[in-house]
Amino acid sequence: MWDLDTGRELRTLEDSEGFHGVALTPDGRRAVSAAYEGTLKVWDLETGCALLTLKGHSAHVYGVVVTPDGERAVSASDDHTLKVWDLATGRLLRTLEGHSAYFSGVAVTPDGKRAVSASWNNALNVWDLETGRALRTLEGHSSAVSGVAVTPDGKRAVSASFDATLKVWDLDTDHAPYASEGGSPTGACVAVTPDGKRAVFSASLDKALKVWDPETGRAPRTLEGHPDTAVVRLAMTPDGKLAVGASLTGVLTVWDLDTGCAVRTLESLPRFHGEPVHCVTVTPDGKQAVSATERSPMKVWDLETGRALRALEGHSGVVLGLAMAPDGKSAISASMDHTLKVWDMETGRTLRTLEGHLAPVYAVTVTPDGKRAVSASTDNTLNVWDLATGRALHTLEGQSYKVSGMAMTPDGKRAVSPSVDKTLKVWELDTGLAIATFYCDGAALCCAFPDDRRIVAGDQGGRVYFLVLEEG
Repeated sequence: MWDLDTGRELRTLEDSEGFHGVALTPDGRRAVSAAYEGTLKVWDLETGCALLTLKGHSAHVYGVVVTPDGERAVSASDDHTLKVWDLATGRLLRTLEGHSAYFSGVAVTPDGKRAVSASWNNALNVWDLETGRALRTLEGHSSAVSGVAVTPDGKRAVSASFDATLKVWDLDTDHAPYASEGGSPTGACVAVTPDGKRAVFSASLDKALKVWDPETGRAPRTLEGHPDTAVVRLAMTPDGKLAVGASLTGVLTVWDLDTGCAVRTLESLPRFHGEPVHCVTVTPDGKQAVSATERSPMKVWDLETGRALRALEGHSGVVLGLAMAPDGKSAISASMDHTLKVWDMETGRTLRTLEGHLAPVYAVTVTPDGKRAVSASTDNTLNVWDLATGRALHTLEGQSYKVSGMAMTPDGKRAVSPSVDKTLKVWELDTGLAIATFYCDGAALCCAFPDDRRIVAGDQGGRVYFLVLEEG
């Protein structure tokens, strides 16, 4: 158990059978764990003691969820059943049978009356938790369903599948109103138009880039014309009309989002030497871009002509992250040499070096007022910097493995960091405190804020997450 304000470990809960899943009661006093050997345990989080052992499954338990009233738990097992448990007594209330293959996930509606299960038989079932009866089967995926979640109003479920799609289901019917087709099962990067309304981009290692509608989950357009390998970095112009994509072999491509066509390729990069582009960013006026490759100096590009204007030289290691100041007069770079540098965009001169991280710095973003920057590092921390003085204001600690990206709310008050430890953490920049943690099914690789409350994120398994930060 961890204290989210300090990042301190509070206690360790140990079970010789191992853990495969855990769920908390709404009051935060108890946890229910699922074990490989077919049992579940109910834990007192104040003392760390196991209160009850729930026995009844005949195979591995792969998932568990607690009803909103905290009185029952629903477990999913390799024995092809769901079981409903009374958390006060440990008694098995009922067994739900109907799937012909392994369960991969389960979710409960907010009213606690229904559960939705996902299975390796390519289908989902909707269950009545009072009677144990299967109300309907949701069919439409062409491969195993890997996860499921229910919307806060309890009317819809969202399922993720190894067929590289997300489907949204109406729980009162067996209808899927829409699906999001994602490409290959490995997501690479995501970006959002500045107004948060138009499109979300995800890039996959099958070289496809798709334009997503965050409201409907649909991908109405695929961006065509990239001449090279997979796109691994993306940036948007402030007017939301152009996207700039960077490839593994040093090619930058500019797309028109209205047509989906590539309008320009920046050919001066050393593409034939196979240098990957590690990062790319666009100036606030949308006229220039800055890119960084494996070995060459950073370059400033004219997006209208495709010409390289100047080089930015000074780091002793590879540059992995870039951000622009809101006035467009300076850029901030994050490097493998453990430092960040602030650059004058007119002259290419280094204005300031920010030192404090103990390992390579992978990402950086700047607040809308241009006064602070936030950096993410493989030392598992984030730093908040005063750009006028170069001083580190806060060090944000709490993620157990490499922080792989960074995004900031449009108001500049919060940041979200994805990590290889499968978490996304939301931070208050004024205090340096973590105010929320979201959990992904795989290593969290990228994220973006369409607005001050919604988060779009992607993980290593190619899943795209549409998350909402609740107030209070």
